[in-house]
Amino acid sequence: MIYLDHAATSPLCAEAREAMNSAMDWFGNPSSLHTAGRQSKNLIDIAREHVTGAMGCGFPELVFTSGGTEAANLALVGLALANETSRRKIVLSAIEHHCVHGPALLLSKLGYEIVDCPVTRESCFDLDRLRELVDDNTLVVGMMSVNNETGFIQPIAEAVEIAHEKGALFFCDNVQGFRKGINNPVDQGADLVSVSAHKINGPKGIGALYVRPGTKIKPLISGGGQEREQRGGTENLFGVVGFGAACTVGCCNVRAMRDLFWDALAEAGGLPTVPAREKLLGTHAHFRFPTVDSGTLLIRLDREGICASGGSACSSGAAEPSHVLKACGFKSWECNEGIRFSFGRGNTMDDAQRAAEIVTRVVDELRVRR
Repeated sequence: MIYLDHAATSPLCAEAREAMNSAMDWFGNPSSLHTAGRQSKNLIDIAREHVTGAMGCGFPELVFTSGGTEAANLALVGLALANETSRRKIVLSAIEHHCVHGPALLLSKLGYEIVDCPVTRESCFDLDRLRELVDDNTLVVGMMSVNNETGFIQPIAEAVEIAHEKGALFFCDNVQGFRKGINNPVDQGADLVSVSAHKINGPKGIGALYVRPGTKIKPLISGGGQEREQRGGTENLFGVVGFGAACTVGCCNVRAMRDLFWDALAEAGGLPTVPAREKLLGTHAHFRFPTVDSGTLLIRLDREGICASGGSACSSGAAEPSHVLKACGFKSWECNEGIRFSFGRGNTMDDAQRAAEIVTRVVDELRVRR
């Protein structure tokens, strides 16, 4: 099997596995004051140091959550619950992940105005339009650091400046960009930043939210004073420890593999969704193969041992075309041709070469059959 779906999730690294196995010897509740509890609390504190170090934030500025989805919900809904101003407008990019558009739908039912900022054909935020949309009634602007489907690296610093000029806060979904060699949203001035462990070879079921000092949010899960009363519930000790360990592992550079794979597909007639690959993470290659349905292609590739996806993993079973490609202006039939390949730790140059050969062959076979 050649796994080219790291944007959906990544395999657990040896460091995280070892740390989690060791932590299983410690059963104490981290909130207990006795020796067993303090031992577990110490493991969480060590892991928090590793995660905050990777995020570039302070120890008390991090809230552990059950993943990137909860972190995004806590950022947006928690902010709205704590809002004591007259601001009732939330501006999001049209290509945000469902974990952002989902809570936005809830907030619209609670009286908030939700406005989508359009994007370019390349899936880049339209900054000129953003300037027109953000006004004195805007509570928060929410935009991702990297689009999870295309891999486009967004102009976060410019978007943060636009939000702050109008007194609005800025939330950044950094799940796809975390520890991928791009500029840090925390350093770029974002007030709230969400991340997830399983995208960086850590365990599933654990994520975190950075909250800039002075930014007020209210918890979504109450009961107990854990996480400085911002997220109730006994801590996921093993998940936190695994997350911390994953943050100590060096970043993985797979750009050369991606480029080799990209060149082979382009030479065979594949159309890159974003032709300027220097604007993308070095992990992503999102292609369309005209006249070839992506669902059919994915099934055939899976039989050949290639793991890829048609877009966001959480909506892979949906019949609707990608909302990202639709927002970029692609026709419905073009959206149904899109397929995402994403490289990560464990891939090799040989994987890239063999995968390109298999994809090219399968595409040719499907076209002949058509």
